[in-house]
Amino acid sequence: IEAARIMAQRMLNDGGSKPEDRIALGLRLAAGRRPDANETQVLLGNLRSQMEYFHGHPPEATRLLAVGAKPGDTKLKAEELAAYAVLASLILNLDEVITRR
Repeated sequence: IEAARIMAQRMLNDGGSKPEDRIALGLRLAAGRRPDANETQVLLGNLRSQMEYFHGHPPEATRLLAVGAKPGDTKLKAEELAAYAVLASLILNLDEVITRR
């Protein structure tokens, strides 16, 4: 969870302002490639769901972001960072990321 949070911080800080660009950075960091159009749409849908959930449950975002030894980036909105952390976790758990050929 901590690795996903750190990756999410990087996606938010270095990925530009558009979710599509942030998703592309996340996949590039983890899998070494850009997502195709279909993958982008699926990941955007997941991100929207996570954003909706964490905006409706701010304490859950705070709880998720508290996991790990390294403190989080307090300049980022907790709900947005938590949503991106869940998305980063999804990316980090892709078969192609876990099993490098």
